Amino acid sequence: MTTMSRNEAAFSGIASGFTLLILSYFLAGAGHGWLSPLLVSILSLPVLPFVLANYFSPNPSRRVAITLMVLTVILDCILLFTTWGYGIELFKASYQFSPWLIYAFISLWLLWQPLPVINFLRLRRAYPPLNRTQP
Repeated sequence: MTTMSRNEAAFSGIASGFTLLILSYFLAGAGHGWLSPLLVSILSLPVLPFVLANYFSPNPSRRVAITLMVLTVILDCILLFTTWGYGIELFKASYQFSPWLIYAFISLWLLWQPLPVINFLRLRRAYPPLNRTQP
């Protein structure tokens, strides 16, 4: 694994969050485009720095890893359900206007999704469950 300090990882998370926000702003198209990414980008802006900082931390927290994994699933559900709720027509309109923006947003969104799960699995292997039968 590459070495990165927690501060560098947090800064990378902030930069990634703002990049997602800018892409989603253009995808929203003044209300005539795909609006769901704008909502999840705003919500993921505070989550991304914690995901990267916890992932690259030399001593990651297990509770933080579980919390970030749950927040990631919640953000994915919000993205899917709001896309479905607003209607696929808005997604299609954005896709006809600029498919490369959609590809860029989805690529950047999917890039950070496995990190909380990988971090949790890594912690689970490093810290086996406590044996509660011993006094």
